[in-house]
Amino acid sequence: YDRHFSHPFPTQTAQEKLCEHLTSLIDTPYEVVAHRAGIRPATFDHRPFLGRHPEHPQLLLFNGLGSKGVSLAPYFSQCLADHLLQGTPLPAVVQLDRGRGR
Repeated sequence: YDRHFSHPFPTQTAQEKLCEHLTSLIDTPYEVVAHRAGIRPATFDHRPFLGRHPEHPQLLLFNGLGSKGVSLAPYFSQCLADHLLQGTPLPAVVQLDRGRGR
């Protein structure tokens, strides 16, 4: 979870830090067989985006769940289902046009 980086590749320092942490948690021998890194995109306000695409209404967006996705997905899935099946408005915090001056 490094927010300040110059490239998207794994570093030896990060691997050492992860190995130190793992060693402090377990007593079992292990072998590092691969070390990878990735960039996890986030929304500007850390809330997901839900709704119909503004230019292609046949497409639905449900993205930006971030690290809280496991806990947020069931609730927002229900919100999206209610929106599609019953016309219930989506919560303002997840609408696609939020933050762009309504």
